[in-house]
Amino acid sequence: MTELRQRMLEELQRRNFSPHTIRGYIRTVRDFAAYFHKPPDQLGVEEVRQFQLHMLRDQKLATGTVQTRMAAYPRIGNGGSDRDRASFSR
Repeated sequence: MTELRQRMLEELQRRNFSPHTIRGYIRTVRDFAAYFHKPPDQLGVEEVRQFQLHMLRDQKLATGTVQTRMAAYPRIGNGGSDRDRASFSR
């Protein structure tokens, strides 16, 4: 397990997220990194936007599904911030 994944897992457990939510967030971050062939901490807001479009256009996921998966966004990389999340949702 990478150090980044371990930190994310520990943070989610510390915040008492359910095992189901943790699995979903870890899966989303894994898929995000795989899509760009880079570690998630080397990707930024623009890549998150591109990944969101990929899920909507290419994978044809429902908007609600994408929104649920994007809840993992602040936990990608260095944790993100409210400001980053606000700019992402525009």
